[in-house]
Amino acid sequence: MVSTLPRSALYGPSDTRDQVATAQIILATGEKKYQDGFIKQFVKAIYGGALLTFGGNLALVVGSSPALQASDPGLAKILFAVVFPVGLIMISLLGMELVTSTMLTAFVSTLKRTTPLWFYPAILLVQTLGNLVGCLLYDAFLMHWTGEFASAPYSTYVQTVAIGKVVTPNAAQIFLRAIGCNILVSIAVWQGAQSREGISKIVAIHLPIFCFVACGFDHVVANMCFGPLALLLGTDSFTTGTYIVKSMLPSFAGNTVGSWFIGLPFVWWYLPSQPEQTDAEAQSPPSLSRKPSILWGSDKPVLLSK
Repeated sequence: MVSTLPRSALYGPSDTRDQVATAQIILATGEKKYQDGFIKQFVKAIYGGALLTFGGNLALVVGSSPALQASDPGLAKILFAVVFPVGLIMISLLGMELVTSTMLTAFVSTLKRTTPLWFYPAILLVQTLGNLVGCLLYDAFLMHWTGEFASAPYSTYVQTVAIGKVVTPNAAQIFLRAIGCNILVSIAVWQGAQSREGISKIVAIHLPIFCFVACGFDHVVANMCFGPLALLLGTDSFTTGTYIVKSMLPSFAGNTVGSWFIGLPFVWWYLPSQPEQTDAEAQSPPSLSRKPSILWGSDKPVLLSK
């Protein structure tokens, strides 16, 4: 006989939300980005880029041991991957912005037509520029001008990591790796939204990020930490143009596609269909009852459906 008691009565309170409730949070997150406006999103993306580079800085220090690289490069890679997620965890807990997570959340709100179609490419551009500014500021002020990476083994390891991200793979390989990366990042975003309390959220975010770093996948913002830092340190292995064309653009495209592999089926499975519309309603897209300013956003509650 199937019990009719609610799940909480059978198993006790859960530390995680169900999939439908999580999907609603992901949708609301995409809507909130539209309500915030581009100025707030750009500034939060600057902080997001800098926070991510904190994790990149730590990973470079941990992974740079020449003895470990020579004796057990696999272990060095695992240690690099263990500490790198620190930056993404801080971004999530502090509510800052990372374009690779917005590739999922704004995509979901676009699919559900609660934000306009033009907003998706626009917010990705704004946040990419903001993340880039944050990474460059951190690279320059806290990694280059401090002299932290001015000498071996740190400077050598930065070059090794950057060459592995820009020079060694071709653009198609970077694109495919970036797809794998943002499938895992999108899972981390989903699991983070699913978690109700801090420790669960940290673990839920950490594991998929650890996985993509250990697998050597390409994250467009993480690469903004490693590639520009190598250029600041005077690498002659690649130029700024090579980094943009061969690494930044393919990884951005691949990350975008990777988020769709999670966004499309999860919307289908977990977000309820819109009620049937009349012919007149079907001809006009959903609109905000009070549209926020494109640049400055709105502090007013916004109704995002008809």
